[in-house]
Formats: sequence, C-alpha cells, structure tokens
Amino acid sequence: MALRDKNRFFDLRTFSRHIRSGRITREQYQEFVKALPDVAENIMDPEEGGDASDGYETLQDETNEQPQQPPTS
Repeated sequence: MALRDKNRFFDLRTFSRHIRSGRITREQYQEFVKALPDVAENIMDPEEGGDASDGYETLQDETNEQPQQPPTS
C-alpha cells in the first residue's frame, strides 16, 4: 500500500476536521504553517499585471454597492 502524503492533514479545507478527529493537534498545524516558505516576492504589482487586472475587485465593488433610492417628488 502506498504511503499517504502527511501534508493532506494540513490542507486549509480540511485541517479543522482533522483537528476535531484527533489526527493532528492545533500545535502541529501551527508548526506546519510557520514552516511554510514566504512567497510574498511572487506577488505581482497590479500595474505589472497582478490580481487587480483580472477585474475581480471591480466586480465585487459593483455588486456591493447599495441600490440608489429613487428621487422623491
């Protein structure tokens, strides 16, 4: 039988379930997160084609606007 990847216990989508079931502890999770490499240098500036160019923020701003009240007569 193949060995399973231990990192799957620390997946952001499932770590809470693994903590509740006792497969990992919150301390183990915190150690795992601290050991992750810093990838901040990989973030592109919006002026160079980073996330702002995908239009997501603009779409979110438009959908979160309050509806305008019709003028009262």
